[in-house]
Amino acid sequence: MVGDSQDIHCNKCGKYLFTEKDTVSGCQRENDNKDYSYDVESDTFICDKCK
Repeated sequence: MVGDSQDIHCNKCGKYLFTEKDTVSGCQRENDNKDYSYDVESDTFICDKCK
């Protein structure tokens, strides 16, 4: 499970994979890049361009 304080970006190119938006209920993280995968073993995110 990914914590809110974790910086979520591609482990190879460094592209940030989420956008944070302020809402009435607080800050919400929105995934604006569906084109990535999460590798559980190495705990890293890789975007499709780097796969």
